[in-house]
Amino acid sequence: MKEDKKLFCITQKHADAIDYEHLTDRFCKMGVAVTLDGCQWEDRDFKGVFNRRRRSHRVIATMQDFTVDQEETVRLLSRAIQAGTDYVEVSMSMDKAARSWLISLALNYPCKLILSWTGLFNTPSEERLKEMVRECLRLGADIVRISCYTTTPEEHERVMDLYKVFPPEQLVAYCLGPASEFSRWTAFMMGAPILYIARSRETMLEPGEMTLFDITPEEEVVLKGEVEIPASIEFVQRAIFLAALCDGTTHIREVTPCPALEPAFSLARQLGAEVSLDGDVVTVTGHQDLGKGLVLQDDKLDVGDSAVLLRLCMAFAGLSGRKIAVTGNGSLRREKIVCDFADLLEQLGVKITFAKGKHLPVTIEGRLHGGEISVEGFGDLSLISELPLALALCDGPSKIDIAPIRGTYTFENVSETGNYFGMHEPQFGEGDILSISIEGGQKLRACHGMTAPRDLEIATVWMAAGAAFGDITVKNFSKMNKGLTEELLEIFDLLRVDYEILDNGDINVRKSFIPIFSADLHRFPQLGAAFIILAQGITNGNFVVEEYYPWESPVLENAMQHMHDLIDYLASHSDGNLFLKQVFPMGQYNPHGDGILALVMLLIQATRHHFVQIYGRTAITNRYPGCNETLRRLSGRKI
Repeated sequence: MKEDKKLFCITQKHADAIDYEHLTDRFCKMGVAVTLDGCQWEDRDFKGVFNRRRRSHRVIATMQDFTVDQEETVRLLSRAIQAGTDYVEVSMSMDKAARSWLISLALNYPCKLILSWTGLFNTPSEERLKEMVRECLRLGADIVRISCYTTTPEEHERVMDLYKVFPPEQLVAYCLGPASEFSRWTAFMMGAPILYIARSRETMLEPGEMTLFDITPEEEVVLKGEVEIPASIEFVQRAIFLAALCDGTTHIREVTPCPALEPAFSLARQLGAEVSLDGDVVTVTGHQDLGKGLVLQDDKLDVGDSAVLLRLCMAFAGLSGRKIAVTGNGSLRREKIVCDFADLLEQLGVKITFAKGKHLPVTIEGRLHGGEISVEGFGDLSLISELPLALALCDGPSKIDIAPIRGTYTFENVSETGNYFGMHEPQFGEGDILSISIEGGQKLRACHGMTAPRDLEIATVWMAAGAAFGDITVKNFSKMNKGLTEELLEIFDLLRVDYEILDNGDINVRKSFIPIFSADLHRFPQLGAAFIILAQGITNGNFVVEEYYPWESPVLENAMQHMHDLIDYLASHSDGNLFLKQVFPMGQYNPHGDGILALVMLLIQATRHHFVQIYGRTAITNRYPGCNETLRRLSGRKI
C-alpha cells in the first residue's frame, strides 16, 4: 500500500448517524471507524453513512464488542457491508459460523476485510503470533489487526517484529498497556496502513489509543496550563449576609480575598455585625434575633453592585416590619428590577415602591408572611432563588408552584448555603409544574465553620476555553457545586468535549472537535457566557441558542443581550433563536459591568492575533484578582 493510501481513522463510540456525518464532513481526508454497538439506525441511516456515492472519505464498519450478541453483530455488520462500507472489521474471537458468514459477504461485495485478534491479558509466543497472522491472511483478510497487552520490552519487540515477516501494508500490529501509544505510532511509521485515533479520551475503543488532540498541530493549542479558580463570590456574599442575621460567630474558610467582597462586608456592618478577613478566612459575628424582627442601624440597606445581595435584601427587608429603602450602585442602578419579583413579594404581604420607572432605590414596607404563590411564565428562576430563605423564617409554611421550569439548579445552590445555617432543604415535587414546599418557623444559627466552593461560572469559562483553544487543567474541580457540575458534564458529553476528571479532583479539558450544535441555555442561564467561547471553537458552523427570548430570562439576557457592541458581531436573531458566529473582529469592546463577559472577552482576545481592545476589565478582576496573570501564563501574550 502506498504512503498516500495510509489512513488516519477516527474512532467514535455511542454516536448516532448525524454525529458520524459531522465527523466525515470535518475529516474528509481521514477515515472514520463507525462503531455499531447498540445502534438503532434505520435503512436511511446506514445509506447516509456508508453509501459510497454520498461520500469521498473511507469508512470502516466495526463493533466494540463482537461476542456479546453475535446474532446482532452479524446483522449490523451485514447491513453496513450491503450499504457500501469500504472496510469491515471482523473479530477472530467470533464463533466460526458467524465469522464465516461475514467474511463470505465481504468477499462478495466491493468491501475490504479486516480480521482482528486481541490479547487483552498477555502476549502469545512469537510462533503463535505469526500463525494467527497467516490464518487471517489465508481466510481472505486484506488487513490483519493484532493487538496484545505487553508488560516487558521483550513482549513489545515480539509484536513489532511481525513487520519483519509480513508485508507492512497488510498488518496493523501494536501493543496495549503502557507502551500502547508509542507502539501504535511506531507501527504506522513502519508501514501499517491504518492508525486508529479516538475523537476524545472518553471515546477510546481501547486503552492507550491516540486521540485527535495528540495529532493537533502545536500552534493550534494557544492556551495551555493549570488554573486556580477563586471562591464563588455569590456563595460567600450569601453566606456573609446570612451570618450577619445570626446571633453568634461564623467562619467561612478558603475565601479568595477580592474587592467584590466589600459590598457584603459593608452590608453585614449595616446589619450590626462585626466582620473581618484574616488570610482566606472570613469571620462574621452577628447580633440579630429574627424572632423579634430584623434590627437595622437605620432604615436603609446599600448592596453596592451585588445582584445577589439586592435579591436577599428585598426578600429579608420584609422581616423587619418597618419601611426600608434598598439601594445599590454600578450596573444595578442602570438595570431594571424584575417586576415579577416585586409582584410576588406583594402577594406575600410586602409593599414595594420604586423610584423612577423600575430602577433603584426601592422602598419595601409591610411584613412578609408565608403562603402559596404561583409563578407562571417567569422565565429564569434564579432571580427569586433567595426568596425561600426568607419564607423559611416566616411563621407558616409556604409553597411555590412554578411553570415553565427554568434554571431550577439555582434553588439547590442557595439551599446548600442555607443548610450551613441550620435551614431545612425545601421539598421539590416532580412533574410539569415544579412545586417547592418550604417549612415555616425555622431559625438561623451561626455556623462555626464552612468551606466556600469554587466559582463554577469562572471554571466553566476556562473549561470552554480549553475545549475551543487549548489544554487547560482546572484545579479543585471537585470543590464546586456537585449538582450543577454533573449537569454541566452532561452537556460536555453531548458535545463530545475531550475532558478527564483526574484522581486528585482536578479536571483537564483539551481542544475538541465540536460540530455545529444547539442548546437551550435557559437550563444554564448564568453559564451562557461560557458557551460564547465554545461557539468560537465550533468546527464548520454556528452555535444555535434555542428559544432565545430575552424578556423571558433576565439572567440570560444579562449574559447575552448586554454584550452591546459585541453581540452585533457575534450573533444574529431568527425565529426565537440566537445564532452565535465564529467572528471577533478588531475593535473596542466593553463588558459594561458583567464580570464573566469580561473574562470571555479577554479569552477571545488572547486567542486572536488582530487588534482588540477591552475596556472595563475590573468587572472580572474585582472578583478574580489573578485573572490577568493567569491569562499571560497560559497564552504567553501580553493581556
